[in-house]
Amino acid sequence: MKKINRRQFNQFVVASATVAALGVPAEGAFAQSKPVFYSLRRQPTSDEANTELVIDSIEIENGKTQRRSRRQISGNTPFAIPRKERIGGFTTLPTGSLLISRIEGIPGEPVIISRLTISNSSTQTLKVTGLGENSTIESLAPDNGSILAIVSLNSGIPPFRLATLDPTTGQAKVIEGFNFSATERFSNLTQCPDGTFYMTALSLEGSTRLVQLDFQNQKIINLSTLRFGKRTLSSDLKDLACSDTNQLFALADVEERDKNFLLSVNNSTGELTPIQSIDAEKIAFSRS
Repeated sequence: MKKINRRQFNQFVVASATVAALGVPAEGAFAQSKPVFYSLRRQPTSDEANTELVIDSIEIENGKTQRRSRRQISGNTPFAIPRKERIGGFTTLPTGSLLISRIEGIPGEPVIISRLTISNSSTQTLKVTGLGENSTIESLAPDNGSILAIVSLNSGIPPFRLATLDPTTGQAKVIEGFNFSATERFSNLTQCPDGTFYMTALSLEGSTRLVQLDFQNQKIINLSTLRFGKRTLSSDLKDLACSDTNQLFALADVEERDKNFLLSVNNSTGELTPIQSIDAEKIAFSRS
């Protein structure tokens, strides 16, 4: 596997010496002029019913990638969620908060509950309302004070729709007009600083495409089929994030060995270039 060098990495990812914990941003973390790159992971706890959510930031020092993490929300208390919950989306808000969508249960179960966990000086969990009982929030991106989300109307499987979310109430409203294929899985929504929204579409044949949202014409624009080396990516990305230079990054298990890699994305060709292996389930950049 060919990896990019440190100079190339520095062109993509901006280092920050300040780390923000989930729920308690470190002093000055979001006052930085440059964005912070975050990863989200789960780790076991002594309580078999729960797992702990850990937010890491990545920075570069002396040519080495260093990961810094703080896990407590307040009072050295870890942020634990039930094992039966899965993470749908992870993003950052311009206010400095971190936003996570959590789904109770697994796809196919008759009762599914989507929740939003919003962190700032404290952690607030909201139940998502305004959707059907089996609807799940699969991906998140900030959008002018609101939240844009990809919603499954059927417990994590097609059909999918776009919806807006109020981060203060959890109220959701489906956006009509976009023609989502009923046989594809849509996920990994992200917005770049230039205002462009990207996401992925996974077909029944197993190929994953990078697509763009055209709000003016309410269309989904196909950009490229994602590729790693000489082969088409046969499974979906774990996540997609955009830097302050409008560079897309992907999180994926490209070697299919239960080992995730951070990769840069070529929008035109769909080529994925590995940067480094990373212990993460979701990724995001801070937004000012």
